[in-house]
Amino acid sequence: MYVSSKDRIKDKIETFAQFGATGNGGITRLSLSKEAVAARTEFTGRMKELGLHVHTDDLANMYATVPGSEEGLPRIVLASHLDSVRNAGIYDGCLGVIAAMEVVETLVRDTLPPSCYCHGLDQRRGSAVSPRDDVFRDCLRQIRQGSDAGG
Repeated sequence: MYVSSKDRIKDKIETFAQFGATGNGGITRLSLSKEAVAARTEFTGRMKELGLHVHTDDLANMYATVPGSEEGLPRIVLASHLDSVRNAGIYDGCLGVIAAMEVVETLVRDTLPPSCYCHGLDQRRGSAVSPRDDVFRDCLRQIRQGSDAGG
């Protein structure tokens, strides 16, 4: 049985809560702000440390990919966002990213290579830039097509 690490999850929560901390237990981490960029840099470093390929597309969405052992299988996508609204709780968005990071880290550390590609995705919300309605659809299209973003 594979088990995630409470200590690793706690470390990730505490680390990401520092980026944009408001001083009252919350965060403000608007998309592409210096706080969001710092969180994305942390995400990238942690994923690369595990040996994942990290790619940022033209819309600033980030993909961290664990290659699968069998080509042609459906891909698994775990997606959330690292940015937040103003005065958000520390779990706004990043809890989904942290959960995806922990799933991937458990797979890698326990040397259980998935048979299909697994993607962790930071989809920007657009709170500091103009949002597009079809951003997520574009991300999934790139993954399905196996483009650079998909591994």
